[in-house]
Amino acid sequence: MAPQGCRDRALREDVGVIPSHGEGCLLRTVRLSRGINVSMQDFTIYGNGIARLVRDETSLPLISFYTCLSGVTRISAIRSRGLPRPRLSDAELAGYNPAGSMEIIRNRRVKIFTVSLEPAHFIRISGQTRHDLLETLERIEFNLGRKNGPHPLESIEFSARLVAGQAIGVTPRTFEDRLFLESKALEFLSLHLRQLKHLAGSSAQKVPGAIPLDKIKKACDILKCEMADPPGAKELARRVGMNHNQLVEGFRSQLGILPFEYLRTLRLESARNLLASQQFNVTQTALHVGFSSLSHFTKSFKEKFGITPKAWAVTTR
Repeated sequence: MAPQGCRDRALREDVGVIPSHGEGCLLRTVRLSRGINVSMQDFTIYGNGIARLVRDETSLPLISFYTCLSGVTRISAIRSRGLPRPRLSDAELAGYNPAGSMEIIRNRRVKIFTVSLEPAHFIRISGQTRHDLLETLERIEFNLGRKNGPHPLESIEFSARLVAGQAIGVTPRTFEDRLFLESKALEFLSLHLRQLKHLAGSSAQKVPGAIPLDKIKKACDILKCEMADPPGAKELARRVGMNHNQLVEGFRSQLGILPFEYLRTLRLESARNLLASQQFNVTQTALHVGFSSLSHFTKSFKEKFGITPKAWAVTTR
């Protein structure tokens, strides 16, 4: 999806919003190795009511997977998707363009994350051809129109949104940044392919009944809101209506990490964004996100991003 006026530059590096119309990044595309392009939209349009972004009409020879994280009310489809709710994640490629336009809320942050590959690179990474993918998508169209057809797995949707949220704020200034972004792009791609396989009816995977996904989501929200002074694992489990073992197993099965690892990631990524925005100095940032030790914060930050917090703050000025 691309706004009108940007159709001739769907792969340019960075397009900002006209200051009088809004703020943020209308489109940023990063070219990574393995033939992967990551596109990020993170912007706000000023004014009242709903605005519409129209899909790029040019037929670029790319296979793309996208997820809308916020600010999108619905996606208008060229043809019926067979779903009872708007589809905020999908695939697009030449010959399969389900979406016509998307409606966004003015004065609300719009965040959209997209991973695109050229067909040859998609074959090399996934083992599928463009025609295989088209066949899968058309089979999904049929399945979604059936009364008892498979529906999206919430666990995969949740994980894809988490990965997109981790990647969308990253500006690759160093090798470590690009490596991090590439790993998130591949993880995002694998989650979408797993979802497509399930929806096409070619996967024996079932919706997990033992893990209450809504409670894991609630736990994540609590940690995000209270990262500076978070509850302990047992208290967190109690607040979401689980025991400690269920909480740990839920995080492990849904996100692939433990609760304290998720909290650490939240803190470091929040710190990175705060330093880039120059709201706080390094010490203030460490305390704001919940690190009581500056040395521990510096060590953890460098381990994750390959650069010290002080050096990162300098490079973003």
